Amino acid sequence: MNKNLTLYRYDRKRVQEIGPDRACAEWLLRCGGAVRFKNWNSTTADYNAIPTGAPGQYKIEEIRAVKACITSDGFAHLGYLIYFYQDF
Repeated sequence: MNKNLTLYRYDRKRVQEIGPDRACAEWLLRCGGAVRFKNWNSTTADYNAIPTGAPGQYKIEEIRAVKACITSDGFAHLGYLIYFYQDF
């Protein structure tokens, strides 16, 4: 298996370590997407701008993934987001 593909898969251990929202943000940004956290005014695509803190402290509220290279192996990250909403 290509080692690079593991970067795009769901990582249960990472989710337990840092919480589902941060793990999802890391995954999306590695795939070329962007996220906006609850109470933030703008999205970020900068991996280094993901806020640190206690697991569960920051919640993803919006995802931008129009040109992201998302694989089905990573979709499990989305199942644990409780503040995320979709507006069409």
